[in-house]
Amino acid sequence: MQLPAAAPAQHQAWDEQYRRYQATLTSQYLIPTLRGWSFDPAGKRILEIGCGDGGCGAELQRAGARVTALDIDARLVQISNDLNRREGVGVQAFVGDINDAHCPGLERGPFDLVLLRDVVEHLENLEQVLRIVVAHLSPGGFVFVDFPPYYSPFGAHQQILPRRKLGPVPYNKLPWIQLLPDALFLRLVAGDGPANREVRRLRGIRLTLGKFERAVRRIPLRIRRRELHLLRPSFKLRYGLPVLGASFVGQVPGLNELLVTGAYFLLERDIPPPPEPT
Repeated sequence: MQLPAAAPAQHQAWDEQYRRYQATLTSQYLIPTLRGWSFDPAGKRILEIGCGDGGCGAELQRAGARVTALDIDARLVQISNDLNRREGVGVQAFVGDINDAHCPGLERGPFDLVLLRDVVEHLENLEQVLRIVVAHLSPGGFVFVDFPPYYSPFGAHQQILPRRKLGPVPYNKLPWIQLLPDALFLRLVAGDGPANREVRRLRGIRLTLGKFERAVRRIPLRIRRRELHLLRPSFKLRYGLPVLGASFVGQVPGLNELLVTGAYFLLERDIPPPPEPT
């Protein structure tokens, strides 16, 4: 998502700050989670889709991985490559759309791990993208997915909207506004800005835990590990809140859609068993 118009110096400061946030989230939570799930990034070929400012890929490279990065936003790709060069990180980011099976960067595969962090909830054709990803996995490759379910407190991404008030409270700070009827919700998020358009687009996608898992079952992937959070790790870095797993709540259909703020999935290729000898 493009940032609102701002002076170049403001953009640069924000990008560098967000890159540090990405790197910290990766070093403190993503890499330990992957290692806890028996995947060590060292020596692995990794593709990050939706790399943004590049902090995640840079940290994985420092952990010994060989990283290729991809983003649809040319401005962010330029920032990522500039900061990679400044920091001496050997990651190259490419401008490309993963919906295109021939987008740049994919030729560097097959990949041992493909990362889709806070990306899948923005995809209108999730199954198509996952099929493209599978086609570029190594035989023992994995896909890591992290996303907020649509009906979670801020799953509509209302926090990115311009600041407007609903009574005394800015409505973009209110949780669960996506539970409102369409007519009222669409009235609240009306506007021609890129954030308004994206929030309305997400309304059509409405990616839930159930919808995601059903999509996975329809393609040659299976869920190797799943970790659900009532308070996702990013909340600790942003707001100082403790990381809190969903435990029992995560197993209750419906309730988990409302209360789980972040879902980690590790997917693996579902290779059918060889036919029995005749």
